[in-house]
Amino acid sequence: MKQRNSQRGAASFLGATPDQVAAEESVIASLLCDNEDLFDVDGLRPGDFYNPQSQLIYAAIAEIIGAGKTADLVTVSHRLKGEVPAAEIARFLDRVPISTNLKAHADIIREGAKRRTLQKQAFSAAQACSQGVDINEIVTLMHNTDDDRTEGHDISMASIATRSMEWLEEMDAADGSPGLPTGFKEYDSVMGGLHPTDFILIAARPSMGKTALLLNMARNLGRRKVPGLIFSMEMSERQLCNRLTSDVGSINSQIFRHGKVPSEAMWQRIHDAASAVAEMPLYIDETPNQSISQIETIAQKYHRRCGIGWIGVDYLQQMKGWNPKEQGDMADITKRLKGLAKRLDIPVIALSQLNRKLEDRTSKVPILSDLRDTGAMEQDADIVLFPYRPAVYSEEAHPNAATLIAAKNRNGPIGKFDLRWDPEYTRFNDA
Repeated sequence: MKQRNSQRGAASFLGATPDQVAAEESVIASLLCDNEDLFDVDGLRPGDFYNPQSQLIYAAIAEIIGAGKTADLVTVSHRLKGEVPAAEIARFLDRVPISTNLKAHADIIREGAKRRTLQKQAFSAAQACSQGVDINEIVTLMHNTDDDRTEGHDISMASIATRSMEWLEEMDAADGSPGLPTGFKEYDSVMGGLHPTDFILIAARPSMGKTALLLNMARNLGRRKVPGLIFSMEMSERQLCNRLTSDVGSINSQIFRHGKVPSEAMWQRIHDAASAVAEMPLYIDETPNQSISQIETIAQKYHRRCGIGWIGVDYLQQMKGWNPKEQGDMADITKRLKGLAKRLDIPVIALSQLNRKLEDRTSKVPILSDLRDTGAMEQDADIVLFPYRPAVYSEEAHPNAATLIAAKNRNGPIGKFDLRWDPEYTRFNDA
């Protein structure tokens, strides 16, 4: 009798508030209407839902989408095989989903799940106290939680070592480096290209060639059919396309600037280069002032939809939410970009301005302390690259001289790599 009363006592306060129930219904409705919304609620688990039917429906939706299929009323009903009647699933579609609030609704669901977990722990601890259980066991009970986000993934060193050896064997049997080649031979030989999970920072003063360097890498990866996504918050998609066409076809970039083609032969060269660019699996989002949350959402969608193998962000100081007086804003942005690289297992390349105080020095060669919001950027970046052209500051310097400075490399050597700058084509080449 005492045990039955205890169970009744626990059930009396374990529940969901009306807003949590509404949030669960809204999330299910949104997912049934647009499967891409699943990536806006990344990390949400079936067990986080209070309603048992919502748990089953959400699990079915996630499994169907994970298998690369479309989750709708018919496919979800078929997978559940009557565990939830089709009429009950259809009831969720009667709601009007508000996709713009989806993340907030998912947060409400997670919070409700955590509250119920804490309630269970508190009730169990109270029972244990009344029954004279050893105090150390009660403390352990209070620290235990079922909110284990590593569930299904063995994090023991034995398992990690096995996976690491399997990866090394796979890389050893494959041709080339595990990193994506930038196209700059000396850099790729020393640095190993662009590695998965790396957050790479390309920083320089204005007009030094940050965007050009990113596009040169994009051109090389595009030729190798490696899908990529660029968030261009300063330049338009047409400007980037023109730059790529100029680069690929070795066509003077001023033709695109002035909009005048001098001959039929040049028209043919432009057409051929544009056709080559069009075949590259490259995606450009030119939306200005995007927030880090928007970038995360779009990146996850394109990673699932197109299998993107790298991301470029041009540039950090143009992002929504950045305040030059608040270093914490940039710290959040760079931390989450690094997290995005790890989560998607691809390199993320971000461009950044350098501090203008560099202009006051005799030597204009950049160093790590020239980074704006230096603490956050330097800490979160795996690799920091400075493209440097001395002719920007000195008329006596050779106009084509350029250096790519690897000022930081978390997992390997640093160094300087000689390049050649071709201003006609807005392009860096091997020296």
